[in-house]
Amino acid sequence: MMGYLWQKKWNAEGYRGLIPRYARKGPSKMSPDQREALKEKLKHGQYTTAQVRDMIREKFGIQYTMKQVWVILKKMGMRHAKPYSHDKRRPVNAENILKKT
Repeated sequence: MMGYLWQKKWNAEGYRGLIPRYARKGPSKMSPDQREALKEKLKHGQYTTAQVRDMIREKFGIQYTMKQVWVILKKMGMRHAKPYSHDKRRPVNAENILKKT
């Protein structure tokens, strides 16, 4: 299928038709001050990407996709971690049980 698209572009525009046309990046929706405020807020807790997206929407009125929020966080130097899974079968006092033995 891709070959047909390339052939069609070649027939219509020649070599120039095969050169990729990347989308241009527009100005950021968030100002540098807003980014700094977000970074300060995120330093004092652990948030999921969805929570950060909702926080941006509520605080600044800007709508981002999950991928764009991830890109913003990565540019800020934030790291992500895999969430620790909790076993539902674990007793509430598991640490005390282990200390007794």
